[in-house]
Amino acid sequence: MMPVIQLPRLAALVLVTGLIGAAVGCGDPPAPPLLRGEEPAPIVEKDAPPPTTPIIVEGETAADPPPGPPDLAQARQKRAARRREMDRVGRGLMTSFESRVLEPFRDAGLQRAEATVAIRVGEKHARVIVDFDHARELGERSVAALDPTADADAVPRGAVEQARKFGQLSMNGAHRHVAHYFPPTPVLLTPSRVSANRVVTAQPHKHQIQANYSIDDRDLVVTRGTTVDDATRSAAEIIHYEWAFFHSRYRLVKQWHQGGQPTIDYEWGEFDGIVLLRRATIRKDEASAVFEFSYAQIEKVEAPGAPKPR
Repeated sequence: MMPVIQLPRLAALVLVTGLIGAAVGCGDPPAPPLLRGEEPAPIVEKDAPPPTTPIIVEGETAADPPPGPPDLAQARQKRAARRREMDRVGRGLMTSFESRVLEPFRDAGLQRAEATVAIRVGEKHARVIVDFDHARELGERSVAALDPTADADAVPRGAVEQARKFGQLSMNGAHRHVAHYFPPTPVLLTPSRVSANRVVTAQPHKHQIQANYSIDDRDLVVTRGTTVDDATRSAAEIIHYEWAFFHSRYRLVKQWHQGGQPTIDYEWGEFDGIVLLRRATIRKDEASAVFEFSYAQIEKVEAPGAPKPR
């Protein structure tokens, strides 16, 4: 802790010091008379070179010079090394999370499938077809369209897009649904302020988005905080996740927003030897929306196994 300086005393000290400086500056005092037996001091030439003998302060030795200024280059190197280690451990935690969560392609070789989603929101009903192909780009693997036989006027607003997102979660894996933003830039790793969890922070990259992933002792993301702050909008969102262990992998069974609503419950089933989403239920207050899944045209390849390090 830095010492507290009393301003009145400091002012007095400055005043006294100034007075002393002024007294000395008024002129040189006369030389004192020599005592018997003393020798006069040697006269030093005006332009004589300074003495080369080092001045030794009491308590020091010539071999131990006083400490110099901090080595800024060394401090920067240490800081960079800490950042690299933080990034290595943080990415390792996210890879571990990915390896623990069910992913149909990696674990069962799911290549293609078509899901029919029966949607019920109050008195409204709709059917949506979700076509999944793992060969497509990551964000385009699930394509949803309204069943041609459905009544378009009876479809709840946003139902088709929500069915596509649930189909992506089911057939592409829940870890991408949770870790939705993870750019190739260095991540930060910090302890949680409210638990023993570790927090991996994916910093903004190309977009003003930042995501914080709170990871528990199972290496699972149990809370995600996302902030968006760009020219068009500013928003923050915190979502909590609940996982259940089954057959060597974790399944996402529930998620809820900070404050408790809305909540989404996930139920899973086995289809042609592959564990996929069977039902997703969204609840808010007294209202609910139910998405029932069935699957057809399932195509499989040899499962590739564990994920590669990020």
